[in-house]
Parts: sequence; structure tokens; C-alpha cells
Amino acid sequence: MDNLYNKYNFDEKQKIQIKKGLFEGLKVSWYAKPEYTWKQMKGFRNCLEKKIDKKDKMKLMLLTKSLMKNLDFTSYVLNENFNYGKLVEIELGLENNIDVSWYARPDFNEDQMREIRLGLESGLDVSCYSNENIYYVQMKYIRYCLIEGFHSNILNFSCEALKIIYEGLQKKLDVSWYANPEFNCYQMEEIKSGLEKGLDVSWYARPEFNAEQMFQIKLALEEKFPVEYFANPEFKPNQMIQIKLGLWNKVDVESYLNPSIDWREMERIRLELKGNR
Repeated sequence: MDNLYNKYNFDEKQKIQIKKGLFEGLKVSWYAKPEYTWKQMKGFRNCLEKKIDKKDKMKLMLLTKSLMKNLDFTSYVLNENFNYGKLVEIELGLENNIDVSWYARPDFNEDQMREIRLGLESGLDVSCYSNENIYYVQMKYIRYCLIEGFHSNILNFSCEALKIIYEGLQKKLDVSWYANPEFNCYQMEEIKSGLEKGLDVSWYARPEFNAEQMFQIKLALEEKFPVEYFANPEFKPNQMIQIKLGLWNKVDVESYLNPSIDWREMERIRLELKGNR
């Protein structure tokens, strides 16, 4: 022991930590190094006492990193509920001087911890998604939307819906047309697509239209058809197609412009009118 002390010229407080470790039968070579302060040595000794030894070498390496930066990290390493991945997220948070208490909890997995940490580092109010019941991918898109300034009813949207909202925000679209929990993801996608193409989505951005109806109206708007003839939720997609084809054929669609007429009957009328021109 004297040789060890003399070799590195430890101060008295460092020697005390080494002596205590040796007395307890610990492998003091983990921390008996002159670059560690006595407080850092104490942190190592506490971990070694709790049997965090070679089998947890990655944890000790992380502890080394944190102790060298004078971070208060030892208590987390000693918590058996935190695996290496979780400890990485906690250490990164401490290093970036954020309040890790938001996520340094055993009920979060490491992916959830990461999303909360990144939110805190971006200065976001993470209270809306720091919940262990929220899947980490959904957390990610909540975080993305918050960064873009979108907050309205954010917890009422599915992960896929948030993704569509975020894509619209990135493209500077007016997402208020479809950022509505009454729309499903397919409806939202059709409205977003219309906005991307510069169409007047007011014709179909209504919950009473299903996604297939929206698609037919969107196509008609692209093709410059007078959509007022069939932009009606009572018309089924196949009926809309027959009305659009009638307009294309330049026949009098008024004769079959009735939601109660089956699309096959609409087709028969249309073809008859076309042949009689």
C-alpha cells in the first residue's frame, strides 16, 4: 500500500479513500489514480461497494466520465433500475445542465428518456409528453411539432397524425385545415396533399367526407372540373366518378345527379346520353 501511495503522491484525502477501499476488499485500481479527486474516488468506492464491478464495466466507464466532469451522477449508477442505456441519457442531461428529474425515473425506457431530454435541451415544456404511457415515437413527433410552434390539442392526435402535421409544418402549409382530431390519418393526408398542390381544399376539408371522397374531389380540382356538382358527402366515390365522366363527356349530368341513384345506373344513363348526342 505504501508503494501505491508513494508511486502517485496522493494527498491525504485521496489516501483515505484508497485505504477504505482496500479495507473493504475492493479493487481500488479502478480509482486509485492521481487524476481523480477524493470526491471522485469516493463515488467509485461507493459503486464498487454495491458490486458494480467488472461485469458492469460500461457503467463504471460512464461513471468515470461523469466524475471527471464533477457531475452528481453516482446515485443514478447505484440505482439498479437504471441500465446502461438509461444512464447514458441521464449523464447527457446532467452534462447539458438540464433538470433530469423530468425523466430520470425507472418507468421510462431509454428511448422515452431521450425524447424528453432532447425536448428539455430545446427549451420545450415537456410536461405534455413526459408520460410513460406515451410511445417514444409519438413523443418524438410531439417534440417536433412543439419545436415548430404547434401546441393545439397535441395529445389528441395519434403518432401518424402528428407525423402528417409535422410534415405540413415543415412545408409551411396551413395545417389548421387538417389538424383536427375529427379527421383520421387518411383524411389528413388527402387535405395535406391538396394544400401541397395549391388547391382550394375548402371543398372537401370536412369530417363528413371520407378519404376516398376527398381523393375524388381533389382529383377533380386538379383537372379543373366544376366540383360543385358532386362535392357532397351523400355521393359515394363511384358516383362522383360517374358525374365527373359525364362532365367530361359534356352530357346533362343533372338527369342523374341524385345520391339515391346507384353508380351503375348512373353509368347507364351517362352512356345513353353520350350515345344520343
